[in-house]
Amino acid sequence: MKACGTIRGGYVAGVAALLLAAGCASPAARVKKHHDVFQTFPKTVQEQVRQGKIQLGYTEQMVHIAKGPPDRKYERHASKGTTLVWSYTDITADTERQRVQGRYHFTDTTGRTRTTTEAVWADIQHRREYEVMRVEFADGKVIAIEHLKR
Repeated sequence: MKACGTIRGGYVAGVAALLLAAGCASPAARVKKHHDVFQTFPKTVQEQVRQGKIQLGYTEQMVHIAKGPPDRKYERHASKGTTLVWSYTDITADTERQRVQGRYHFTDTTGRTRTTTEAVWADIQHRREYEVMRVEFADGKVIAIEHLKR
């Protein structure tokens, strides 16, 4: 019985941690955390950033507060110069049921060890990360925004 309470306690703590992380991940939480920097933005930019929206010409700080830190950063070298690309990703998960053949050892009623082959069904979870947005900066300002179109 004690183990069940531990699992339940761990579950509650995990859910609480997720809620806390989700709260910190919002534009409002980032605005609060970077209030002094946010106050230097023009009023029209402040409204967009509060909504988590970005536009061409925004600075890295504006994008960081609106969208959060990027999941990946790339440096792009082209004939027109070097740019910085921020990549934002999401994760999709699905479950697939598969039949798995396995060999099992057991002791029969006479005490002898036997081996049998048996098929069981197993749920296999697949998690896939995919890119949803790329933001390209030149000289510290947004010059391109790409969104995944579904």
